[in-house]
Amino acid sequence: MRFDTSQSMRMGQQMKLAPRMIQSMEILQMALPQLEERIEQELESNIALELADGDPDTPPDERPILEETRGEAAADAPTHELDAGQGDSADDFERLGSLEEDYGEAFDNAYESAAANGQDTAEPRERLTTEWEPTRTRAADPSERDGKLDAMTNTAARSESLTEQLLEQWSFLDVREELRVPGRLIVEHIEEDGYLRTPLETILDNSGSVRAELNMHMLENALSAVQLFLEPVGIGARDTRECLLLQLDAMIDERPVPALRLAREIVADHLDDLTHNRIPKIVHRTGAELDEVRAAIEAMKGLKLHPGRELVSEAEPPIVPDAAVEWDEDAQDYR
Repeated sequence: MRFDTSQSMRMGQQMKLAPRMIQSMEILQMALPQLEERIEQELESNIALELADGDPDTPPDERPILEETRGEAAADAPTHELDAGQGDSADDFERLGSLEEDYGEAFDNAYESAAANGQDTAEPRERLTTEWEPTRTRAADPSERDGKLDAMTNTAARSESLTEQLLEQWSFLDVREELRVPGRLIVEHIEEDGYLRTPLETILDNSGSVRAELNMHMLENALSAVQLFLEPVGIGARDTRECLLLQLDAMIDERPVPALRLAREIVADHLDDLTHNRIPKIVHRTGAELDEVRAAIEAMKGLKLHPGRELVSEAEPPIVPDAAVEWDEDAQDYR
């Protein structure tokens, strides 16, 4: 085994980042809270620095962030505090050396590749270095809130449509199996206010592939089940009279009082007179007393003309203008 020593020369280019540049890069990557904390630490460690009051009339590049205090404060400052920046230089050079050891080969490969491709390597040396510079990731702070998550949380969820809510109710009802499909078809044709304005014959004709399994008798039974079991009461009514009668029948089942029975008779037989407020005609045709008719009308005040709107609110979206045109009194007339 033989050991020899020899000398050789190799031509190369290296780029050294000054400690000031390293410090500037670190500061530029800081978030605003970290930057404010860094400034406070510098102010506490060096009494020769103080915050300068910003003047709004001063250009941005002429506004000093830190201003050196001259006078007795600087003269009385301890030497180790005034020279605090010198102690940090060793740390900066140490970080620079570690950076070269970790990524020096990558820098050289990128530089040699650019030179082989005929690219200009005089100025892009800095650019090649920054392209390979490792990205410094900041650990997530549990105290910081995620803006995107907050926006998603505060966004109102899409409300279910009336059809979706009624189909969900229908799926949980204990009805005969033969009424499942026709009942679903009827629910799908109920409009947003809760009325079924599509004739059953049309629903039967538009039933598609299940047409052979349906008939009018099944649709009528399914409609009765929809009107009886789905909530709010009045869903599936084909007109205003039927909607009010369905609600009055449900109220009479719970509390069969004379006023509600008279109210049902008025709606069933004298709805047109009630609409036009012809109270004397109602009194004459029903044979009831005026006070009884008034009590029946008072009992009908809780009825809903549009039961479907109890489940779905018609909230209008806010209008955001694309442009705003304002009159300028000082503008000259060029006509």
